Amino acid sequence: MTKGNRLYVPKGGDLRKSLISECHDTLWGGHPGEERTYALVQRAYYWPQMQDDVETYVHTCLICQQDKADHQKKVGLLQPLPIPKRPWESVSMDYISGLPKVGDLGSIIVVVDGLSKYATFYRSPKTRYDGRDGSSLLQACCQILGPAEGHR
Repeated sequence: MTKGNRLYVPKGGDLRKSLISECHDTLWGGHPGEERTYALVQRAYYWPQMQDDVETYVHTCLICQQDKADHQKKVGLLQPLPIPKRPWESVSMDYISGLPKVGDLGSIIVVVDGLSKYATFYRSPKTRYDGRDGSSLLQACCQILGPAEGHR
């Protein structure tokens, strides 16, 4: 069966995959990418959703994935944080949750001084803090430590 001068390839078996492989993987195909592989296959063959099949094949080709150019922006080097001039001027905070509860306390707030690296740990009843803005974690730390010197 044909469609114009192209041969119709029925569904079933591995014939469609083999034809795509011949146009993509062989020396004369040379892993040309999605569009060129599709153009090569459609010159002589036809089946419904051929382009989807070619796209799937090329996206799962190990050689193409290994050799694909990296288009992601290169990240810069990490920049050191400025060294604080006095203790507790700069702090890092984290939150440990999912611990076994003791009474109503089941989490820990960790606060580390940026100058001395001294870490303090505070029990917390909350099971989680909203990580989108960190304001609830900051409020909890300010209740325990008091506000920072510039914010009193």
